Amino acid sequence: MVRDLIARLLGQEGHAVDAAASLSEALAFRPADYQALVIDVRLGHERGTDLLERLRAADPTVPARCLLLTGAVDDDLPPDVAVLPKPFSADDLLTAVRRLHAAAGRDAACAAPADSATVTGATSGAATGSQAVPPSTGPG
Repeated sequence: MVRDLIARLLGQEGHAVDAAASLSEALAFRPADYQALVIDVRLGHERGTDLLERLRAADPTVPARCLLLTGAVDDDLPPDVAVLPKPFSADDLLTAVRRLHAAAGRDAACAAPADSATVTGATSGAATGSQAVPPSTGPG
């Protein structure tokens, strides 16, 4: 699954990563506490943008910590969130996560998207599309 590959890649880079296969799983990780969130826009029957909007409602600064993964050209995406189009390379993903940290002035934990199916603070499919790294749990 894409979620697992992303989690492994980010883990090899020193990030602590949590992965979720649905929005409910992602929310159970308390994604608002993560330093970075990698969220797949398409989470099976769910939308990663729904997770983003729920988090934004509680904390308007959340979009600065999010990276949306999308393979569709017709997705209506918020303009204030970083986007990584699919397909992407490992280097593309790592660069995008580094930019999130630089923009936020952080260099520790990060989130990864769920696999192709779903996402929550992580990869598509995971959080059926989400993965995240808790704050101060990984080296920058």
